[in-house]
Amino acid sequence: MEVLEKEKTFVTSYYIDIIKNIFYTPRIFITTNYIRKTLKTMEVTLKENSLNESDKDLIDLIIGICHYYLNEYNTANKYFEDLLYSSTFYSTNSFKGIVYTMLTLNNLRLNDIEKHNTYLTLSINFLEESNYNELLIYLYLNVSCNKLEIYNIDEFLYSNINNIFSLLLDYEGPYSSQAYLLLGRIYYKFLNLNTIALNLFEKSLSIARKNKERKIEILVYYNQASTYLAMDNFHEGINLLKNILNKYSNKLSCILKIKVYSKLLELYYLSSSSLNEAKDLLSLYKKELYKLDPLYTDIYLTKYNLIYVHYKLLEANEKISKPLADELFYYLEAASIVYKSNFSDFTFMEFQYWIEISYGDLYRALKDFDNALLHHKKAILFSENFRNKNNIRLYKSISADYESLKDFKTALKYYKISIDTLEAINTNSIDNFYSKIFEDFDSKSILHSVNNKFFTNLSHELKTPVNIIYSLIQLMSTLKNYNDNSIKECFLKYEKTLKQNCLRMLKLINNLIDITKIDSGIGELDLVLLDIVPFVEDLAFSIIPFANHKNINVIFDTNIEKLYLKVDPYAFERVLLNLLSNAVKFNNIDGNVFITINCNDESVDIIVRDDGIGVPDIFIDNLFDRFYKVDTTLSRKYEGSGVGLSITKSLVELHGGTIRINEDYKNGTEFIVNMPIPNQKNIDIKNKYDYFIDDEKILREFSDIYELF
Repeated sequence: MEVLEKEKTFVTSYYIDIIKNIFYTPRIFITTNYIRKTLKTMEVTLKENSLNESDKDLIDLIIGICHYYLNEYNTANKYFEDLLYSSTFYSTNSFKGIVYTMLTLNNLRLNDIEKHNTYLTLSINFLEESNYNELLIYLYLNVSCNKLEIYNIDEFLYSNINNIFSLLLDYEGPYSSQAYLLLGRIYYKFLNLNTIALNLFEKSLSIARKNKERKIEILVYYNQASTYLAMDNFHEGINLLKNILNKYSNKLSCILKIKVYSKLLELYYLSSSSLNEAKDLLSLYKKELYKLDPLYTDIYLTKYNLIYVHYKLLEANEKISKPLADELFYYLEAASIVYKSNFSDFTFMEFQYWIEISYGDLYRALKDFDNALLHHKKAILFSENFRNKNNIRLYKSISADYESLKDFKTALKYYKISIDTLEAINTNSIDNFYSKIFEDFDSKSILHSVNNKFFTNLSHELKTPVNIIYSLIQLMSTLKNYNDNSIKECFLKYEKTLKQNCLRMLKLINNLIDITKIDSGIGELDLVLLDIVPFVEDLAFSIIPFANHKNINVIFDTNIEKLYLKVDPYAFERVLLNLLSNAVKFNNIDGNVFITINCNDESVDIIVRDDGIGVPDIFIDNLFDRFYKVDTTLSRKYEGSGVGLSITKSLVELHGGTIRINEDYKNGTEFIVNMPIPNQKNIDIKNKYDYFIDDEKILREFSDIYELF
């Protein structure tokens, strides 16, 4: 991350690296010392070096961002606005997008809402026109996060989240893991939708692991722990935070270490466990305080004081001596003084809320219930979010205060408020909208992923036969100047290969046509009366030449000699040939394929079973999904587009039947097609359909099993 530690060549790419580094790195990993060092270096560079105008503009952007991170918003604004009017700056439009974005966020911090809204509109229009989706996601997320922290409300939150999810469907880049992380924070911290938050954190973690983004992994674990705390799942939260300290201790910034310590202490207190460990953590917390940048010392010192008071109250178990009481009042008064002296730095952190709660808890431990009640009720006034679990505990504390004062009626009232607050968290109708956004995104995301995999497979499925055919054409082309016998000999040698790959392409095209027909609702059946027994038997025996290549036995059995069904013979032929070709394709050498007709009073089962490689349990639920393949690698042993079983299922269901895999059969794979039986007494066999096997169709169905040709 420390770009400035590289060799300082002071070329354009060096300045661009710094901009991207500061802009996209999570704030918690950028030290104030680094920002100040960068700022000083850029200011010196601007004075001492002969720079072109473009590089000067890049340096001005770096300086503006540094001032923003140092909370010097007025100075930052001047740099950003000057850059808007620079005629040399926008050689790369992405930097114009960064300037618009920074002006949007900076004016929000300055509480200049009119300018903020103006720049927000300009930013969105520019980024949409330029297709800078990464910056657009960054803008929506950071505007919402800042508004929620400052005002506890974002009037465009629903729209912003909806836009972010839409953009994430098509975006996969360096900012993906952070985007899901920030979305997760919004869902748990401000919307109280913890299960969805955990899903979003998992998405972030998956991307971070794939891209080896260790810092994002740490932040995900920390936020997961915070979410488990909100869910009262203290054990999971404690384990995650301990894992951070054990696994990443050397990679943690001072601030992040303190955050982990304080969150772990909060979990210990709420679970009323491990007070000895809490004592050790307090000591570690205090040591880290002295390493902090002065910009953050007051904030985290105040937090330490509040945590210390809470720890001492638990340790004393409400048996407070006068010396201890004096000490704790001193800590609280110190916290209150520091908070009031640095109010602008504390605005977004609910410190007054926690100070009042701590005073209330201390007075309660001293049996001064009037003052306990006073401070607990004052805490409610400073709550940033009335629908949170902290307030549930606070309402219960107020109820206990009234009960101690013998005001049981009011005690009951506040206890009911705590219950109502919990119900509001669990049933709030607004949350349903945000849940629906995520559910829509999740389903679209799955479909999007499946489609991408399908088109990758489709490309492979088409390119392979085309390349083979083209190679053979090239080979024949080299022979055209030779005698006719050479071309004839070459053709005879490769005729099967040419035919097989043409058939394979035809099969793929037919599958795509069938998918389109089924999806558009025009996949109608041409039903005829067909004796299903010889139909299935003939198809079973027609695959024997292909099965012989792997020395596979084909065994047919039936418990009925004649059974008429109303089927579309060509559609049902597709069903059975798909199952039979799979039974051969995924079977072992010297294996067996069993085709069985099992008829009962109301329906008939047509069973295709093999003793091949089988389907692992984890893939069974998705086996009939469109484009789903157990092995999606391009180096897979068995070819196929992943649509065969999906089409098979659709065709069976069009006939009013069902198809399933027998999960209890573990020695291979067993598919069971169940079809309804019409009343055999009302059947006019004069209208029966005579079916004839088309060898070309069977060849086409087996064309993607290269080992058979």
